[in-house]
Amino acid sequence: MHPLFKRPRAHPYRTARSGGAHRTENMFYVYVLYSSKSDSSYVGMTQNLKRRLGEHNTGKTKSTQRNIPWVIVHQEVFDTRTAARKREKYLKSVAGRRWRKQNIRPRGATE
Repeated sequence: MHPLFKRPRAHPYRTARSGGAHRTENMFYVYVLYSSKSDSSYVGMTQNLKRRLGEHNTGKTKSTQRNIPWVIVHQEVFDTRTAARKREKYLKSVAGRRWRKQNIRPRGATE
């Protein structure tokens, strides 16, 4: 497989239950939001997922304010901003859109 098409390894969120440390600082999230209002999705990256979702749903983000409310339908966790940005760029590409369509289903979708 060509290196550009390899999926970067996302580090699963480690919980105390799984034996890993419960880390949240210095972690980067790549997320996919879904709006049932417009049947559209949005891909982004942040260090604070809860705050960022709130910004999307209160209209502070110009590109998403017309399609409120948004729900998180997919998220991945990375240790570095570089890895997260690379994955975000992939998910926004044509190949990434195809991957999202095949692998991410919004709640309530019947197709």
